[in-house]
Amino acid sequence: MLSARKEGNIGSIFANSFKGELPVRYADLKKEISPKDPSVIQNAWVRLESSFEKEAPQIKALGSKIIPQVNYQDILNGEFPSNMKDEIKKRGCVVVRGIVPTEVAEGYKQQVLDYIAAHPGQIPGFPEHDQQ
Repeated sequence: MLSARKEGNIGSIFANSFKGELPVRYADLKKEISPKDPSVIQNAWVRLESSFEKEAPQIKALGSKIIPQVNYQDILNGEFPSNMKDEIKKRGCVVVRGIVPTEVAEGYKQQVLDYIAAHPGQIPGFPEHDQQ
């Protein structure tokens, strides 16, 4: 028999993940992986700030287009742009378009909208101050 699930929203997952203090093993692990020389962390911070100062104007100018994008069919056809690998490594993520056909994706969206319309006031939004 399934137990009743406590009401909440996606934020509940995060709010309930870290109640109280973390186990001592986390402090031990932090000590183990932290550099013994504090200047290592300071130098890393300086490099991060410098990198951010260089990248921030480009991020501001491009907005979400800063994230590299590739079409799924191009990957299948072996037409992966040569510069894309470096861009993905630099940004740490990629958007792959065209995996789900537009008609299917629109069908999924409509199913969600229909479900929401059929259950007014029963679906909590997130975040609480600006529910989506």
